[in-house]
Amino acid sequence: YNMEISLEEAFAGKTAQIRVPASISCSECSGSGAKPGTQPATCSMCNGHGKVRATQGFFSIERTCPQCQGRGQTIK
Repeated sequence: YNMEISLEEAFAGKTAQIRVPASISCSECSGSGAKPGTQPATCSMCNGHGKVRATQGFFSIERTCPQCQGRGQTIK
């Protein structure tokens, strides 16, 4: 959010009320994406780390896990 105030207002310690929308989780899955009665499982590709490492010779590259998109969990 952007709020414009003058230098004088900033120096004087201006206060203002703003509205910030709150995110509400899904009542069925609590934001996990899993169906009722199930739970997300630890990603088998990255073992829950969210990143995978590719090593080639002396070089090692770490990237976001393509299976869980960096979440560390998958929905079955």
